[in-house]
Amino acid sequence: MNYNAAASRLNLAFEQAQEYLLTKTVPPCDQDIDSCLDLLFVPKITQAFREALLGCVLARLDDLDTDARMPYVQHGEGSYSGRSLDEKVVNPLLMEQQVPASKGPFLSVFRRSVGFNEETGKGIRDRDAFTKFLYVIKQINAANPFELEELLKVLAYRFLLLRENTTIRISKLRRISHEQYRQLIHNLLETPSGGRFPMFMAEAVFHAIRESFNLNWEINAQEINVADDPSGATGDIEIKSQNKIVLAAEVTERVVDKHRVRTTFETKIAVAEIYDYLFLVKVSPQLDALKQARKYFHQGHEVNFADIETYILATLLSVGTKGRETFNQILTSRLNTTNVPAALKVIWNEQIQALTSD
Repeated sequence: MNYNAAASRLNLAFEQAQEYLLTKTVPPCDQDIDSCLDLLFVPKITQAFREALLGCVLARLDDLDTDARMPYVQHGEGSYSGRSLDEKVVNPLLMEQQVPASKGPFLSVFRRSVGFNEETGKGIRDRDAFTKFLYVIKQINAANPFELEELLKVLAYRFLLLRENTTIRISKLRRISHEQYRQLIHNLLETPSGGRFPMFMAEAVFHAIRESFNLNWEINAQEINVADDPSGATGDIEIKSQNKIVLAAEVTERVVDKHRVRTTFETKIAVAEIYDYLFLVKVSPQLDALKQARKYFHQGHEVNFADIETYILATLLSVGTKGRETFNQILTSRLNTTNVPAALKVIWNEQIQALTSD
């Protein structure tokens, strides 16, 4: 069996499942299989059942002549090494992704080399779970390659849901070089995060400015995906001094067009009498947006655009050690809150590890 190919396939499935999780969507799944997985992924149910399913799918994807019911090579034709799959592919990835997983030997719950059949289920404590486990394996044996790939994503998604109910410790960001900041900030901005990474970094950089230059700023940041109008906020980030707005900023990953600039001016800038408004963008604004913004300068309202990556990096060069320490502290504290998906915390930890392992 090609274990490197199996590892790549499983890693891709987890990446795709993570996109489902972060966009709050659910991968499609057969209703009967989904019902079985509801029980198999209850945390207190024997972990070995759900972990073995990953190996079953990977074995079949490697060779459709494989019988998913025979995870030991001594079973003969059509069998495979479930233990090797677990030790070389499945368990390492689950550990890397910080997913709750077994730390004991493969299928130790059975205590012998068995096949996945009704006979094996005698004496199993989680009898109902084992029955559903057998049903899913039956479907795996009948599935075509496309269906197997889809099921692998579903299983990966289920494991990531388990992880969401665990506590992920955030790696601290200590003193790093500007080039390392460049790598970190670029990689975080390229990660789908539902706007969280850009927003957290933008807020952190304004705190860095305040602390570095001892400014009398009150910085208020919106919660992610909260509409501005009901909250009365003038932007994603609002900065006040002596109870007057000195700067409001909108952090966006979408292209800003003329309509958005005009709407922002009419509903926020003009109403709140904001004279300095900043769009921190990931994608360059449309030309008509720039032209629309220029019109407001004649009325005393400066509406500017800045590439968020460039803005953060340039600012971090300007705020000194004190400012960069503040940036690190605010950013990690925002990531450490309970409403941040565990997936993003794991991505953060991977990025920090990559910086320190170079």
